[in-house]
Amino acid sequence: MPIDVLGSHSLINLNLALTLNNGLRVEAYGTNVSNILYAAGTIGTGSAIWGAPRQYGGPVELQLLTRRLRAASAILGCTTSMWRSGTSEGQKL
Repeated sequence: MPIDVLGSHSLINLNLALTLNNGLRVEAYGTNVSNILYAAGTIGTGSAIWGAPRQYGGPVELQLLTRRLRAASAILGCTTSMWRSGTSEGQKL
């Protein structure tokens, strides 16, 4: 009975995140940055499922409103879910 054996491989993945004091967060990522062709699996004998090629991207976020709500909730002693549910600051849940 034949046995398929996958060869070993090493990938380089990167992730970089920077958060500034003004609420701006920039993140970048890259997977398989050296763009190595590798077998990630097999389908039967003699065939392979190839791994993903190089991919990159990243989000940019601005969290000004969230920071203000967190500061207000800390001062008033409530959570941001209370603001979303429509309860006033004087009501207790």
